[in-house]
Amino acid sequence: MLFRSAVVALASFVGAKANGTRVSRVAKSSKSGSAGSMDAGSWWGPAPAPATWGPAPTWAAPAPATWAAPATWAAPAATGQPADAGCRAIWLSGVSDSTFDSSICTLSGYYTKKFALKGSLNADNTITVGSEGYDSLQQIGAVYDDNGGFGKKFNPNRATLAESGNEGFFNDISVVGEMNPIGINAANYCQCVAVAVNACKPPVAFAATPKKDTLNFKDPAEFTGTVTGDLNDEYTSVDQHINEALEMDGSDTFRTVDNDKESGAILAIFKSLPSKLDNCASLALSVIV
Repeated sequence: MLFRSAVVALASFVGAKANGTRVSRVAKSSKSGSAGSMDAGSWWGPAPAPATWGPAPTWAAPAPATWAAPATWAAPAATGQPADAGCRAIWLSGVSDSTFDSSICTLSGYYTKKFALKGSLNADNTITVGSEGYDSLQQIGAVYDDNGGFGKKFNPNRATLAESGNEGFFNDISVVGEMNPIGINAANYCQCVAVAVNACKPPVAFAATPKKDTLNFKDPAEFTGTVTGDLNDEYTSVDQHINEALEMDGSDTFRTVDNDKESGAILAIFKSLPSKLDNCASLALSVIV
């Protein structure tokens, strides 16, 4: 019994020895193949580093579609037709711009051309205020006495005009001459432009059907009261300034323009007028019944 126990103990010892030798050999062999693994305490080697994801991708909202303002509306291209085309077709059909200069329909245009044609003024070359073509230097507004007939001067079938006061700018643009070689039709044209283009207010009604070679106001015999031009007060004020310009040389030649200083001041006044006063002068008409 004791012998069997000793054998078993001896066998266990030898087995342990042998096993220890085997383990040592395996360990030595393993270390020779991968010393780092053994040093790390595991034959699997060091644990791999965890996968790195890098910085999280930055999220950006999609760029909104760029908004563009709708195309800017533009007025249709002009056809090239002048503003006075209708009035010219009625009253100046076949008349060229070189024959009749439409700028004379305004005070500034009329006197720019009138003074240029007259030339430099001196003792031998003067202008008499109120003479033919210079009525508006005395008074811009035309005043007529209907007892003689406002429209009679230009209506072939009526008597001669009996005027009261002054013939004014209306008469200046109606006189046949180098400024207006075609007469009353030019005055009708100027009044047409004043109303249809420049929105001037006519003092009296026009005839229902326009007729060439005659003034186209309604028959003055039908007037029932005194007619006063729409801008009469304004034109009267301008008249006063023209009177002052006529005396700039210190002389008492009130009704005579005899130097360029005076004519220059007169022209400067007309050129400085508001457009309404300048453009509506052909309609500066009043009637005394």
